[in-house]
Amino acid sequence: MLPFSACAARMQALTPRLMPGQTLVASFSTEPDSASFDGAPLIVFPYRDSWRAVTPLSLSARPGAHTLRAVIRGEAASAAVTVLARRDAMIDLPVPTKLAQTPKQLVRSLATTNTSINSAVTAVGTTILFAKPFGLPLADNRRISSPFGEVRKTGEERIVHLGTDFSARRGAPVGAINAGTAIAAYADPTYGNSVIIDHGRGIYSLYLHLDSIVVARGESVRKGSLIGTVGDSGMASGVHLHLSVKIRGQSVDPIQFVSAFR
Repeated sequence: MLPFSACAARMQALTPRLMPGQTLVASFSTEPDSASFDGAPLIVFPYRDSWRAVTPLSLSARPGAHTLRAVIRGEAASAAVTVLARRDAMIDLPVPTKLAQTPKQLVRSLATTNTSINSAVTAVGTTILFAKPFGLPLADNRRISSPFGEVRKTGEERIVHLGTDFSARRGAPVGAINAGTAIAAYADPTYGNSVIIDHGRGIYSLYLHLDSIVVARGESVRKGSLIGTVGDSGMASGVHLHLSVKIRGQSVDPIQFVSAFR
């Protein structure tokens, strides 16, 4: 068996320390025979001159020590991954008057829409549709009005924010965070004008509350391609872009994902 250092040189956890709701990203110099995280198999795909695996950590993931394992050319390798405790802010956010809904009605509306979305973003295609690192969707991405994981207290209800909200002027252009295929471009009563892009291998990005949509369902897009403009359609309390990233149907922190996948 090769020394651990020789095996480890061919496998690296690019996110050795992360929090629940974030994405584990692993790099392999050659295609592994198998790879797993805490015993669950990983999907590995070619990326640039190496191989990658991404797996989402749920918001309920256990803090502490976890293990990334692989078999590479018959040799076993492992890497330690530390999951840190997560503490998200809680804010009071009344239901916007324009929605004319009670908190319970709002929660039901969100649940109905999210069930529909999740049915569309669980497929893991065999094709990789991107060849570059991921980016962020606006010309200016510094103004984050609501981070991923924020807990919103609406009456007696608690709603966890499963995306990142960016403040921007109405009509600001929104670009695709990477190449892919628009699998949905539609008006939704809850999330307003919405676009969903499939990037391949179970990675999807969602752009919600748009003012306008300029991409059609089934259309291929490049990284940075214009897909719509910032607005406040649907159940939005103000003008902003809501960006979500889902990996095999599970929401992850978009900012951390974009930073980690390199």
